[in-house]
Amino acid sequence: YRKARYYFERFIEKSSLAEGFYELGMIYYYGLGVKKNLQIAFKYFQMGVKKGCAYCMASYGGFYEDEKGFPKKPYLAYKWYKKSMEKGCDIGYFAVMSCYAFGIGVKQNLKKVRMMGDFAIEKGILEKSIVENIYCDIERKAKLKKKVAKEKR
Repeated sequence: YRKARYYFERFIEKSSLAEGFYELGMIYYYGLGVKKNLQIAFKYFQMGVKKGCAYCMASYGGFYEDEKGFPKKPYLAYKWYKKSMEKGCDIGYFAVMSCYAFGIGVKQNLKKVRMMGDFAIEKGILEKSIVENIYCDIERKAKLKKKVAKEKR
């Protein structure tokens, strides 16, 4: 990973392509060959966003959804996920579906989740198993919510 980091750093110095920012952000996000550093990862994603990288937009949004040490701003998470999705990013599409499924930055809308899921499968944006996992998560959370409400009575 150290060599990969070196080459991605050289790549972004000499290229106008934004994908190198995403790769460097991921290296620091997961601590691959370097010490894990979310601030540096965030900065690389931010630079990629400025260059129009859809994957950076999705990752950038994730920091506003639930990353420790960063302000929780669900409306910004949704905004960046949506921008990523509009550029054709599968991660952005999945994230927007999750936002509608769980009410992250938008009003929960399970009808929209189903519609988006069916469309994603039909167009090959997401695999059927991924969409079905979202549906299962929704059902699990609904059951848990009912159980908690029942225990409070």
